Amino acid sequence: MAGSLLCSVGLSELVTKTSQEYEDLALKCATEPTFLGSIKQKLDRNRTTSPLFNTALFTHHLEEGYHMAFQAYVDGGQPKAIYVPA
Repeated sequence: MAGSLLCSVGLSELVTKTSQEYEDLALKCATEPTFLGSIKQKLDRNRTTSPLFNTALFTHHLEEGYHMAFQAYVDGGQPKAIYVPA
């Protein structure tokens, strides 16, 4: 979950796969102010264009997902993953 959120705001370099990678990244953030500053700048810059921070669009997609789930229930289908087209 966190990885997809980080990728959606353009911060895939913060996604780790192991506990050791996570620890190494935390240490890098704590000891390299330039690296941490670049992450903060990138997040600030991407907040204005990322769908993650577009509340109206997020709400629209969430509501569409709810409609799709309800329609699947009404149709008597089996539970399945729901993909809302962007």
